[in-house]
Amino acid sequence: MTYLRTSSAGESSQDGATARDAAREHAERSAATQIPDPLFIIGTGRCGSTVFHDVLAYHPRLTWLSRLTNNFPRSPWMNSTLMRSLSLPGAEAIVRRKVKPLEVYGFWEKHYRGFTAPYRDLTADDVTPHSLRAMRAATQACVIPSRPNLLCKITGWPRIGFLHAVYPQARFINVIRDGRAVASSSLRVSFWKGWLGPDYWGWGALSADQQARFRAHGESFVALAALQWEVLMDAYERARPAIPADRLLEIRYEDLCADPLGVVRSACEFAQLDFDPHLQRHVRGRLRSQNDKWKEGLSPAQQGTLNDCIRDCLSRWGYRAV
Repeated sequence: MTYLRTSSAGESSQDGATARDAAREHAERSAATQIPDPLFIIGTGRCGSTVFHDVLAYHPRLTWLSRLTNNFPRSPWMNSTLMRSLSLPGAEAIVRRKVKPLEVYGFWEKHYRGFTAPYRDLTADDVTPHSLRAMRAATQACVIPSRPNLLCKITGWPRIGFLHAVYPQARFINVIRDGRAVASSSLRVSFWKGWLGPDYWGWGALSADQQARFRAHGESFVALAALQWEVLMDAYERARPAIPADRLLEIRYEDLCADPLGVVRSACEFAQLDFDPHLQRHVRGRLRSQNDKWKEGLSPAQQGTLNDCIRDCLSRWGYRAV
């Protein structure tokens, strides 16, 4: 009798565990279907993604993330309240002067430790069940019904394999810019870590070939900034095949500046958003090409270093080294 009672209890315990696992799986599947299709703007950084993100955030159907999300990652209702305020008469202009759409790494870091500054790209294999649930729940809580699609910007490592695993219906727009312009711009920002050298710069070890080119150019910081662009573009090239073709759009910074209305219209069509008249008003006059600043800010010898160091990668992405 004791044996029978013990067996029954064990079976009940196993049945209960199985039921809980099934309930959890059902809840996760339900959550996945309820998540709005996020739209991620990605790029190497210093590529024009900030102004593109800022313009696209004027679309009245998009929820964007602000410093409130960054500073209070466990209180998404604050950002939701901000989004609701945009519909009040005359409020949008005031809000946008004080609060901008941002890359909210504090938010992502809270829900996945290591998201902000991994030494390599994040892939689908890096997603844990806990982070999947946490990230889905957090982003779902940010979205308001009148702005049902989430807009996010994330630069540096593409992370698209990781994000696609968390959000299977996500769409990605990669803003691509001439690596020489990106490198020159990187040298002028306070947060560039290349001054610490490739052992501590945060982008992993250089390949043997890249190390040779770096040394051939006297371990020039100009060369290292150029190699950073190459490292990130190579990471994107490796990650790209995992994303369905209809979920990934590449735009060129040069095209965006030359035809902002046309490129933003294409981005809206890709994201299945109408090209709202309110958005169109904010596109005009916002985008001026800065692609030649690298020629103005660097010496002829430094320009030669840029062209020579990443010549092959420039060519692969359609840029002609001189």
